[in-house]
Amino acid sequence: MIQRIKDWRLERRIKRLSRKSIAYMQSGDRAMCKVYWGLMVDAINRRSPAQVRRMERRMGISHA
Repeated sequence: MIQRIKDWRLERRIKRLSRKSIAYMQSGDRAMCKVYWGLMVDAINRRSPAQVRRMERRMGISHA
């Protein structure tokens, strides 16, 4: 259960970082866009294997 909460919080962080990156890109600040993009990529790479499986299941991806 604790892992599910951690996964939920991480997904919220990923969405927040994505919105920040997009906002900086739209404002023309490429340097800050790259900073937030890098932070988002790092957060995505920290997803738990269980979270990845849940996401794949929702998308219909099956690993038999």
